[in-house]
Amino acid sequence: MTSSLNTREVKSGAVKAQSKRYLIAIIPAAFVLLANALSFAAPQEPTAAVAPDLTATALPPAGTLNFPAGLAVDGLGQVYVANLGGGGITVYSKSLKLVGTITENVYNPVAVSVAPSGLIYVANTAPGSYVNISVFRPSLQAVNSTYDPSLRNPIGMFVDGSGDVWVLDSAGTLHLYLEDLTPSGTVDTSSATTVAQWGTSVSVWGCPDGWSRSNRIGWALHKGLALSIDSRSPRALGAAPDALGQEYLTVPSTNQVQIFTNPNSPEGVTVINTVTTGSFPYGIAVDSINKRFYVSEPDANLVAVYSTVAPYKLIGTIR
Repeated sequence: MTSSLNTREVKSGAVKAQSKRYLIAIIPAAFVLLANALSFAAPQEPTAAVAPDLTATALPPAGTLNFPAGLAVDGLGQVYVANLGGGGITVYSKSLKLVGTITENVYNPVAVSVAPSGLIYVANTAPGSYVNISVFRPSLQAVNSTYDPSLRNPIGMFVDGSGDVWVLDSAGTLHLYLEDLTPSGTVDTSSATTVAQWGTSVSVWGCPDGWSRSNRIGWALHKGLALSIDSRSPRALGAAPDALGQEYLTVPSTNQVQIFTNPNSPEGVTVINTVTTGSFPYGIAVDSINKRFYVSEPDANLVAVYSTVAPYKLIGTIR
C-alpha cells in the first residue's frame, strides 16, 4: 500500500486576507509563502523573509481573531487559535468562550500544537523577533523558546506521541526537535505545504509528483514514524488526524475539508468524505472526544465548528 504524501510544488502568489473587522496593513511574508500552495506552476527559489512592520499593523483588541491560521485542541476540549495577522494565541473553551490569550514570545504565529504533556508549542513567522518556536505551560505561561536560523518561515507543525516536535518551513524542509527544542535533524520534502501525524506516519502534503524516497523514509523511521508519500493527496494548508486514524485536510482551492481513510485500512488510502466550508479553509483541528472539528477561515476572520458525525453539520463559530 502506498501511504500518505501528495506531491506538487508551489509557485509564487499572494493571499490577501479580507477581514470584515480589521485591516491588516502589512501582510507578513508568510502569507505570501503559504498562498503558493494554491498554484500549479513550476517551483521558484524561496522568497527571502522580511520582518513585518508591526507598528504599522492595525491589531485587534486582545482576545479577538486576526487572520486565524493554525489550530489545536487539548484533552479538555480547549481550542487554540494562531492569529497570523497579530494578536497572539487565543484560547477558547469547548463552549467556544474566550478563556485566555498568549502574547509573550508570540510573533505572527502560523501554527500551534499541544503535546501529550500538555505543553503548548507555537511556530512564529516574524523573523525579526528571533523567536520562531515558543513553548508554554497549560497555564499559558512561557516556559521555553528558541531561534533556529535554519528554520525559514514555519508553515506547519505538530507534536507526536513522544513529545518530539516536527516543523515544516516554507523552503520545504522538515525539522525535527526534541521536546526541549534541541534540533534532531532535517529532511528536504520539496516544497510540501503542511505536515501532520497520520497513524504511524509523518504525512507531508503538497510535494511535487515524483518526489524521491531515497534515504528519507529511513531518516524518519528512527523515531518510529514512517515518512510516507501518496501522489493522490491534495495540496492542503491544514491537516489533522482523528482518533480512528483518519486524516482531515483543508483544501482552499475547492473550499473543502477532505477526509481520508486510515492509511492502514484494507481498502487503502482514499477520500471517504468531503465537507464544503466557507471561503479559504486554512487550519484544522479534530476533537474526537467531543465529536467536532474546527476550521479556520481567515478571509471571514472566524473559526467554524463542525460535527464529525455525517452529514458534518456546522454547529458553531468562533469570532
